Amino acid sequence: MVKYGLQRSIRRSKAHNITTSQYYRELFAKNKELKENIDKLLQKQTDAKKKLSQVKYEVSKEKFKNAKAEMGANLMDGVNSLFGNPKVKQQLSEIEQLQSEITSLKDENHTLKTEMQTMQKEYNTTTNKLRAELKKIYNLFPNLRELFLLKGCVAWSALFRRLNKTDFIG
Repeated sequence: MVKYGLQRSIRRSKAHNITTSQYYRELFAKNKELKENIDKLLQKQTDAKKKLSQVKYEVSKEKFKNAKAEMGANLMDGVNSLFGNPKVKQQLSEIEQLQSEITSLKDENHTLKTEMQTMQKEYNTTTNKLRAELKKIYNLFPNLRELFLLKGCVAWSALFRRLNKTDFIG
């Protein structure tokens, strides 16, 4: 049993063993929960990226509108100075309104960037914890990966391949 990394128990110890099937049941449940958590975090990250790109698009669109409005206002100022038209005040108020919209969109963009960074940190922290847990499991049971492959668990095999791609397993 030494070749499998097992040791004899201490006599008269109050520790008790669980069955192999119970252990694997708990291990599979824990791994399934960890995978679900990773998937949820990945979905949150994707949603935040989509929202950020949408806000960036809106900000650039507003910048373009502002540039157009400013150019139009300058043109109208030149024409109005020649003819003396009261629309200048109206256009100036529109320009101020557009500039305030731009400011609010920039603030929203900054807030979304901060939120995305927070979510990224949370994702990285959780991923690192999961990797540490998985390393502990492999350290406790070094032949576990081979056992899963021998059992023909296609899902576990795919998970191991995915984990090996991220270079955090043994």
